[in-house]
Amino acid sequence: MRYVINIKKRAKKFINKQPKNQKIRLYQAIMQLPQGDIKKIQNTKKKYRLRVR
Repeated sequence: MRYVINIKKRAKKFINKQPKNQKIRLYQAIMQLPQGDIKKIQNTKKKYRLRVR
């Protein structure tokens, strides 16, 4: 099964402002989707959050 991951411009800007080690962790977590700590955001139809530790 294939998934499409859309990273909004605002999110990319946020990630790119992070320190190098944190930026790498964030992009690695995104690329490993659908695995990870994912939950649906309340009162939305298609929005989810991913917790990165």
